[in-house]
Amino acid sequence: MVLSFDMDMVVDEVVKLTAELIAIPSTKDKPGEQSNCLRLLEKYWGKRPKKKFMDDGVESVLFGLSPSSPAILFNGHVDVVPASDSQFKARVSSGKIWGRGAYDMKAAVATMFVLLKNLSKRQERLPVGLLVVTDEEIGGSNGSKPYSEVFSKITKGVIIGEPTNLSIEKQAKAPIKLVIRTCGKRAHAAHLWEGVNAITKLSHEISKLSRVFKVPSGPRWNATVNFSMICGGLAGNQVPDHAEVTLDVRRTPQEKTSAILRKIRSTLVYDDTKIEIIYDEPSHSILTSSPLLKLLMNSIKAESGVSQNFISSNFASDARHFSSKRIPALCFGPSGDGMHSDDEFVYVESLRQYYNILERFVFKL
Repeated sequence: MVLSFDMDMVVDEVVKLTAELIAIPSTKDKPGEQSNCLRLLEKYWGKRPKKKFMDDGVESVLFGLSPSSPAILFNGHVDVVPASDSQFKARVSSGKIWGRGAYDMKAAVATMFVLLKNLSKRQERLPVGLLVVTDEEIGGSNGSKPYSEVFSKITKGVIIGEPTNLSIEKQAKAPIKLVIRTCGKRAHAAHLWEGVNAITKLSHEISKLSRVFKVPSGPRWNATVNFSMICGGLAGNQVPDHAEVTLDVRRTPQEKTSAILRKIRSTLVYDDTKIEIIYDEPSHSILTSSPLLKLLMNSIKAESGVSQNFISSNFASDARHFSSKRIPALCFGPSGDGMHSDDEFVYVESLRQYYNILERFVFKL
């Protein structure tokens, strides 16, 4: 069964809502704007059932036909990474919607939202909800993570609208954040021989680690290490006694954090160099025997006529919070490109396909 809505009107509504969401600069430094995204959705949702969540000041909203017990959950985030002001003005041209968050992932949220709203117009009492969160770009610790803990016995599966170009993500790397610190001895810069330069020591550590964890020439299914932030010293005329670098490590589900840490420690030059683990998140993977997966695969094939492609992702998403609670989680989103760049866009036609696939999926539940 599918709903008898004019698809051109549906797509127009999705495009309009996507553009309105893009216009809201919902970056991590503007929590009020993130809430404004939720208020916009609430305005269009009207008096239909919903449930609000607040965790350590971070707001989420569950829109649903049965918001107290959604067996199947759609999930999406409306927070975005920083961009210039021009990126928060949506542009529709050449069959694409351009702007910050178009691909990651306000268009997917808009599509899921419009589908649920249309389902409600038919008074369909399907056990489906849409959880919209505002903290995925900074880890999801106060959005999807606490939700997954509270509703792990109710929710039987999750579809997350992360960018996948209408493919299904079968596995994703886990994010690990480390800080490596070196110590030295302060001295006046004019008498640098009286001190020990912590920044120089750190540069040696980075140089050696870079030779062991080389930057790949393209996608590789193994652990990667990125030196993302660096700091050290207190004054321009002083030998610094401390320095540190932040490492963004991505490991596959097949790799263990302990093995990666051993490799890093064995590479270090100085005995007094310290490693601090800021966080060590789980990876994400799905079982090919999952009924949820088979249902989505059948829905994709019914819409497109082709068998489904699976992808492995170097990106982490909120899927890991659900799969770590043994809730089957599928990342599946529309087509586009330029995630987090100044050329981010989503294809309008893929939103039509995305809507139709999710609609087929819902009615096969």
